[in-house]
Amino acid sequence: MDSGTEHLVIEALEALIASYDYMAPLLPVTFDAHAAVEAVVKAMRRHAGSHEVQGLACSALICLVERDNEESRFRAVKAGAFEAVVAALRSLDPSNPGQAFFWGSLFLSRGNVENRICAGNAGAVEALMAVLRALTSSVKKTPKRAWWMLFTQTTNDVDAERKDLGILYEALLRLLDGVAENLTRARNVGGVEALVCAMRRHPICAMRRHPGIECTMESACDVLDALTGGHTEIMTRADNAGAVKSVLAILRVGVSGGGVQLVKMRALKILQNLTCDNSENRHLAVDAGGIEALLTTMRGHALKLHPIGCNILLGRDKFDVTRNCPPELHQYAMATLCNLTADSAESTTQAGNAGVVETLVSAMREFKTHEGVQRHACRLLTSLTSHNAENMS
Repeated sequence: MDSGTEHLVIEALEALIASYDYMAPLLPVTFDAHAAVEAVVKAMRRHAGSHEVQGLACSALICLVERDNEESRFRAVKAGAFEAVVAALRSLDPSNPGQAFFWGSLFLSRGNVENRICAGNAGAVEALMAVLRALTSSVKKTPKRAWWMLFTQTTNDVDAERKDLGILYEALLRLLDGVAENLTRARNVGGVEALVCAMRRHPICAMRRHPGIECTMESACDVLDALTGGHTEIMTRADNAGAVKSVLAILRVGVSGGGVQLVKMRALKILQNLTCDNSENRHLAVDAGGIEALLTTMRGHALKLHPIGCNILLGRDKFDVTRNCPPELHQYAMATLCNLTADSAESTTQAGNAGVVETLVSAMREFKTHEGVQRHACRLLTSLTSHNAENMS
């Protein structure tokens, strides 16, 4: 199509979006949403090379299907809207995704399970994973440079990349939620490896310089948890890709704040799954300093809020550093410690020497009414003190 026709299409799409923003109450009488869906899809196909048209069209589709949920979505499926949006995502430049990426990802992840199945059948999962791999491909070529890039880039550069990844993770979470076929698709196209690679690209320690990355890391952990949960083969693949070391790196960061605690809670849940009934991952985590990292996590955030000097003034011993930490963080940490010390006298002794017994007792006192903390603490104490005289004393 010539540039004049494209310009007219852009103006028409902008007018359509504006009409939904400001004149929605008038549209039921004067507007045919079903015909508009078909017209938008045709415009996307005719102007496949225009990123501006694709972005506006994706935004318009969201307006149209949100207005008349079931019927409009059914019409969008029949008109090939999902296929058109997926084609738009595949044509994007990952270095500058633009509004087509934002609105396209949002459109694909909206709606009920049936809509997410339709999006998966149209290739949405594969398209989003391809974008994720493209965004993080530089890590494999120059891992050290990629790591340090976060400390040399401007805040605006990092924020833009973090925003793109955050949008992508949220769309993937929605597509994977309750749709087994989409989970299988993501696993088959290397989704686990791509997620671990992305987590290495944005180490959580970069939050010292660029606050806000924790939101992206939190979503990345959620997607990885969805892909690996309850699947032994996938957990092995995650380990081979470096998931255990990536998760431990998250636990070791010394940045405080509620957002960081949420990231660590999700990381602990992943590590708990990776080390459950998997001796290879358990040994890897222990050898990489997992026991010490877990104990530091249980103590670390409260140390920022209550330094040792304050503990002395308040009459607390040096291990009473759990205050103001969410109890679930301790619950996941204890469950993971149970995995790491299971049937291993060496790991049990190592944990005892690191002060695990004192930390557990302090946590039990702090969270007296939290069932999960009490249950896992008792389980772990039983494991630590069985046939270990030093821990019993």
